[in-house]
Amino acid sequence: MSLANNGWAEAIRRDAALALGLNTHDGKVVYKEVAEAHGLDHVELSSLLG
Repeated sequence: MSLANNGWAEAIRRDAALALGLNTHDGKVVYKEVAEAHGLDHVELSSLLG
């Protein structure tokens, strides 16, 4: 419901557990372990939230 009512960015700002489920956004890997496992650059989620 939070995603539907608030949009993805606000929903993950409000719910840390929900934020942990986000691995990628707009071609950027925000989950550090996923990035490392695939040899990709990691971007902090907070940098995408503004």
